[in-house]
Amino acid sequence: MKRKVIYKNKLALILTVLLIALSISACSGANNENTPPSPAATQEVKPTEDTPEATVAPENRDPVELTLVTNWTGEEPNIKAMFENFNKLYPWITVKFETVLEGAAAIVAKAVALQAAGTPADMIMPGELTSGAELYEDLTPYIENDPDLRDLPFPSSFMNTFKVDGKQLALPGSNAAPFLMFVNKDLLEKHGLEMPAAEWTYDDLLKMAQQATDPAAGEWGLDSSPNVARILTSSLAIANGSAGSHTFMNADGTESVANTPAVLADVQWVQELQTKHHVVPNRQQATEQGLSDAFMQGKALFTVQGPWMTGVYKDAPFEWDVLSLPYGTEKQATLLLTAPFVMLSASKHKEESMLYYKYLMSEEGLKFSIDWGDSPWGLSAELQEYLFTNASAWQGKNIDAIKQLYNGEPCCAAQGMNVVDYGEYVTAIDGGLDQILFDGASINDIFIPAADRFNATR
Repeated sequence: MKRKVIYKNKLALILTVLLIALSISACSGANNENTPPSPAATQEVKPTEDTPEATVAPENRDPVELTLVTNWTGEEPNIKAMFENFNKLYPWITVKFETVLEGAAAIVAKAVALQAAGTPADMIMPGELTSGAELYEDLTPYIENDPDLRDLPFPSSFMNTFKVDGKQLALPGSNAAPFLMFVNKDLLEKHGLEMPAAEWTYDDLLKMAQQATDPAAGEWGLDSSPNVARILTSSLAIANGSAGSHTFMNADGTESVANTPAVLADVQWVQELQTKHHVVPNRQQATEQGLSDAFMQGKALFTVQGPWMTGVYKDAPFEWDVLSLPYGTEKQATLLLTAPFVMLSASKHKEESMLYYKYLMSEEGLKFSIDWGDSPWGLSAELQEYLFTNASAWQGKNIDAIKQLYNGEPCCAAQGMNVVDYGEYVTAIDGGLDQILFDGASINDIFIPAADRFNATR
């Protein structure tokens, strides 16, 4: 089956009418006074060994404010620190966050509204690329004309996921990182357990979780987080060969397999972690025991998280380490997630937007990400060595779990950025998984209709 890419002609028409109306009103009321340069615009950043000459700020640059439409608030510790570091290198460029927390569709709607108001945003973090594809800049010419971008060694699965009708509408961010299994080593020791081998299996996970669970003490094998419900289940289906890609899709993202017996059996296995084996608290138990973050509270042996959480867990009141997700019956799989770089075609600051992306992928930006615990792609051999040997976030940790991910083509990138109607489908599946694991909801009642609706539109 072929993907359908639907361009929103009605949206474009509405946008055109709004822009005409705004341009008429702007002629009579616009303020054309130039904004005086800020003191930061005249500061010079001296090049360092890790900062290429191209990033040195010329004197007397006019200040530029980039607008990013995102679900970030800008106050997340790693995000805030990253933009502060970027601003040190480019002191005339600041980034304004247009925070939207109501989901992927609302993020696109915000970008449309800003463009209609005559104040277009510059960058966006959409949940998918087909809704609003006409708003996004084709980055293919930038890649072809810039050797720094052309030579970035990204997994092909990332690049292909970001193409719509042959146009490269997004590029992977520097935080393109794998989800890992985090383990509480204090609870390992308490229950007479040892760190499992790299080839551990889902059966090993269950046995260890059973041994570490003590409901009377409020201790559990796994925490009751959405990542356990969603990412662990999706990765299990891939590892068992039941699904070809994440969110229970076939390998090329053209069909949902969420309604197949094999996938339904995998989801049942995860549900029984709570309903049969009782190694995960249900929603009521988590509420009664005040388990807002059971792993961080020292009350869960395992959780599934991205490596960026190392910056948070460094303050945990216990010793912890990381593992790759377990092997299934066919292979080992995880979720490779990235916050992609997407530039809006209406941006008035495309040069500065590309400077931001090139900062992310520069040695300076990548080292910054590594020091915060990310294990990004696009690393040279030298930066891989830095990740494995010098990164402060991984000192004393199981770095072999990270090294595994740089051997060959890792599995598997998040699917769906270029799949029509994927946002509605993934909302139904992910929300359903939370109910299935924590509330004992019916798997068939959630998965089969979601898959049937999605497949009917292919």
